[in-house]
Amino acid sequence: REKRRGRFLFVSANVVNHGILSAVHQEVAAIPHLVKPELAAGGDPMEQKLGPWHYKGPVMLDPNYRIEHTFYSDCVWRRWDCAALVHEALLWRLDNGS
Repeated sequence: REKRRGRFLFVSANVVNHGILSAVHQEVAAIPHLVKPELAAGGDPMEQKLGPWHYKGPVMLDPNYRIEHTFYSDCVWRRWDCAALVHEALLWRLDNGS
């Protein structure tokens, strides 16, 4: 009924690491270019995973973080850093009100 009214094509939860929606968010530049914090000399690698990521630019251009347009994107589901990018982008947007 809603499709006939021209309101919705499909409905899906807008979850943080949804394979397809993460790709859509990246395509519309909703995921900013964030980078992992620098690891201090002699620092614990876990510290790099726990700190907030830093803003580098408005659009993620790093090819290592290209989110494939599939329900099971390797970038979002298999790599901690790619999944972390999507979560950090949400937290960054909440923090700056955008």
